[in-house]
Amino acid sequence: MLLAGLVYLGFCLSTGMSLPCPFRLLTGYLCPGCGVTHMALALAHGDLSGAMAANPAILLTAPLLLALQIREDAYWIRTGEITDSDFYLPQILLAVFLLFGVWRNLAG
Repeated sequence: MLLAGLVYLGFCLSTGMSLPCPFRLLTGYLCPGCGVTHMALALAHGDLSGAMAANPAILLTAPLLLALQIREDAYWIRTGEITDSDFYLPQILLAVFLLFGVWRNLAG
């Protein structure tokens, strides 16, 4: 997936084109993930404020999610078992992203 994301980023950087959000095309509303491509492009150019403006929820949670995934992977490599220590984390993040999606559409 990382390779696919890097290829897509390279495509966007070289052509200036990106895929439109299907949710926004169908509803006219921003989904919680809208702006991720713009965020990645801004980060690729070193523009942290532009990345924050594009999608603050994902920009702020991405380092936490990456750290948790690395921890989970390391535990699996060491023990061969999958831990359920963060069982409620996906539900909490889903709620946060859904609330962010509602807020960003109500706020303007």
